[in-house]
Amino acid sequence: MLTHVLELSLIAGILTSVSAAAPCTPAELDYGGCASTDGTSVIVEGTQTQPGTNDGGSEWIPARGPGGGGRAPAEPERTPGMDLLYEQIPQDEPTEEIPAVTLADLAAFTPQPPSFAAEPAGLGVAGLPTNVIAGASEHTVAGTLFNRPVTVRFTPVGFRFDYGDGTIGTSSTGGAPWAALGQAQFTPTPTSHTFASPGEYSVTVSVAYAAVVDFGVTTRAVNGTVVADAAPQTLRVLEARTALVDKTCAQNPRGPGC
Repeated sequence: MLTHVLELSLIAGILTSVSAAAPCTPAELDYGGCASTDGTSVIVEGTQTQPGTNDGGSEWIPARGPGGGGRAPAEPERTPGMDLLYEQIPQDEPTEEIPAVTLADLAAFTPQPPSFAAEPAGLGVAGLPTNVIAGASEHTVAGTLFNRPVTVRFTPVGFRFDYGDGTIGTSSTGGAPWAALGQAQFTPTPTSHTFASPGEYSVTVSVAYAAVVDFGVTTRAVNGTVVADAAPQTLRVLEARTALVDKTCAQNPRGPGC
C-alpha cells in the first residue's frame, strides 16, 4: 500500500508542476505536452500504474506524445471467416488450347444445298435470257469437333451456275426474280443465261459458304469455303416463233400462235 501511495503522490506532483507552469487542457496532458506562457515547451512523460498479478507488480506502457512513442495497437480479433483472407486463392488450371480449324476438319458438317428456280414459269426460250435463281441463307449446323460440342455457322458468299450447255457463270448472289429487280421479262440479270438452241439442259447450282466454328468459349474462322451442290435440275428450253398478226390472241383465240 505504501508503494502505491508514493507513486500516486509522485504523479500528482508532476501534474501540479505542469499546471503551475502553464494551463493545459486535458487533451494536451493526455498527449504529453503543452506550451507554457513564457514560450517554453513543457513535455510531460509519465507512466500508468495498473494492478498486476505479481505482488504489487504493474505493467508499464509508454505515454503518447513526443518521446513517448504511442500506445501499442491492440491486436485485431480474428473471426474464423477472416482466416480465408490470408489464404492465397490458387489460379485456375490453364485451359487446353483450341487449334485452328481447317476445311478437312469440317468433313462431317454438311451445309444446306441451294434451291433452284427459273423464269419464265420454269422454262427457257431459245435466243432470249432465261433467269436462273438460286436460294441460300445463313444457317448453323451442330456437331462435335476435337471432342468438343460445337456449332458451325455457314454464310453464303458465292454462287456457281453450270447451265448444262458448256457455259459456267458465277455471282456473289443467287439472283432474284425479274419482278423483284424491277425488270421486264426476258431482260438480262446477273444470273440469267441465253440458250442458243431449244432442248433440255441439266443445270447445276453450287453455293460457297464461309464457315465459323463456335466452341462456346471462343470461335475459329475457317480459311477457305465449303461448297454445297444442289441436285441437277432439268431445264426445258423452247423455241419461240413469231408471226405478224392483226389481232391479239385475246381478240382472236384461233389466230396464228394462239
